[in-house]
Amino acid sequence: LLVNRINKGEFEVKEKNGSSFHVNLTTKACSCCAFQFLLIPCPHAIASAIKERISIESLVSDYYTLGALASAYAKDILPITNNTNGVTIEGEEASLHIFPPVTRRPPGRPRKSRILSTGEIRMKTPRKRHVCSRCKGNGHNKATCKVAI
Repeated sequence: LLVNRINKGEFEVKEKNGSSFHVNLTTKACSCCAFQFLLIPCPHAIASAIKERISIESLVSDYYTLGALASAYAKDILPITNNTNGVTIEGEEASLHIFPPVTRRPPGRPRKSRILSTGEIRMKTPRKRHVCSRCKGNGHNKATCKVAI
């Protein structure tokens, strides 16, 4: 990503494929709209914050803080009863019981790795080098070893 500064807090970020995005760090906005929807910095905003030497954690919304999570569960959550707001339900609706949908397990083995959400990047792991147990050479194993003993 190529980052060019326009004004204080405003950047023009260009990707390798030629697409260009406008990032405003003061209003926490990006033209890709991922920054506004998720309320966490998109890759363009992260590149701009690194260029400006701003902490990336400061760009994350307050909704993702532990204080917001604790305040969401601060009060008691009561279950829904059949009698809501003092109104009695009569007739067919009173005897109607709603059950969860019938689900069944899909066939086959479960996935080994989880599906990544938007904004996450899969890191490539380096390949393990083959080491021969016979000659201790690299790039082959004991079955394909051609070194004379």
